[in-house]
Amino acid sequence: MKKSLINSAILPLIFSLLLTACGETKDAAYSDWVAAQEDGAIERGWIPNWLPRSSQNLKEAHDLDSNASILALTFSEDENWQVPDSCEPAQEELPAPGLKRVWWPSRLHKRPDRYLVFYVCRKSKTIRLKTSYLAIQGNKIYFWRP
Repeated sequence: MKKSLINSAILPLIFSLLLTACGETKDAAYSDWVAAQEDGAIERGWIPNWLPRSSQNLKEAHDLDSNASILALTFSEDENWQVPDSCEPAQEELPAPGLKRVWWPSRLHKRPDRYLVFYVCRKSKTIRLKTSYLAIQGNKIYFWRP
């Protein structure tokens, strides 16, 4: 009796909890903007189309269930790239990214930092998904959606 109760009620419950607790995350790396574009990462929205065309060493991770994502890249400072109008300088501490990776700075979202410039990017024609965040340090860009 006890064994059949475990098999019929408890085990399926445990199994379904384990399945729902596991979000489906994907990781990708691209040598440059063209490689990301050819793979469809820009069209799918995981990499914003307004980033510098000279972007290199793109590292990206995203959760298909929550749409949380992180992206790190470098770009040529020779490119005259501008932050989009839908991104405004951040005045407050930003939310932590929803994902963690070895290549992502763990305290990036904490303020203040005299070496980083932070932006809040609101949903618009160029920002297709939810509010996102941007940090720029020299020729490095960090972009995330919590």
